[in-house]
Amino acid sequence: MVLTLQGYRQPAWINVPGCYRTKRSLNTAGGVSCGGAATTESFLYIWIPAAELKKLPVGGLWTASLRMTSWRAGGPNNTTAWNADITLNVIDPSNIDIYFPEFSFATPRIALKLHPTGSPTGRVTAQDITMLDMCLYDGYNANSTQYEIVLHDSLQAHEGRANSDFSIYRVGGEIGPERDRIDYHVKMLDAHTGGMLDVHNNQLIIRSDIDREHVRPVRLPTVPTPVLCVPASLELIVKRFNVQDKNAGYYSGTLTVMFTPTTPTVD
Repeated sequence: MVLTLQGYRQPAWINVPGCYRTKRSLNTAGGVSCGGAATTESFLYIWIPAAELKKLPVGGLWTASLRMTSWRAGGPNNTTAWNADITLNVIDPSNIDIYFPEFSFATPRIALKLHPTGSPTGRVTAQDITMLDMCLYDGYNANSTQYEIVLHDSLQAHEGRANSDFSIYRVGGEIGPERDRIDYHVKMLDAHTGGMLDVHNNQLIIRSDIDREHVRPVRLPTVPTPVLCVPASLELIVKRFNVQDKNAGYYSGTLTVMFTPTTPTVD
């Protein structure tokens, strides 16, 4: 990636009446006099035009080196070389995303595998553990200082259900009674430790230990080049329950994931 910078220099005089700074292009000869007095110093102004910054395809920390050498008598004058290391904090808030690789760019639809097991004349039960691959892109190539994550369902309070749990409901049934409700628990991958964290319904999770060693490159539909995404896979756990305790029918619900990264404030 090459960006074209612009700039100019301003020769200046100290304690020379009537002599002021004059803007000159960088490729003009250095010698400037005013009233017979040679320049005392010269100021250099360099910037990156907005049109050049737009060439950066993704957010993140971009670094560059600027090396400038003056010329004298037809050759480089290394005694007046000027060097600068440049760091750009590029934030792309319009492309912050919660990405589900298995579903490409579509909204995930998860089918819990609640197949009854047991004797036809005895206790028939069902249970399930379903994994959902998920990763978080902060618009800053995983350089954010903090992630805030909230998961919640329809936020209905139900008797007999732990406040930390989530629920799906029988279509056409009542919202609330245990016979028309199946509860489940959620865990989320901790990319820093590799373990699974318990997630409580509508509880704010703050992650300040963003581990860049475990990020992975992904392609998002709105970003032209691969970006770094922090893994945060989910585990949906339905504990064993008696099938006879539930009304027959189709059960569904919505699990909402909210993601807010903390990035630097850039003017």
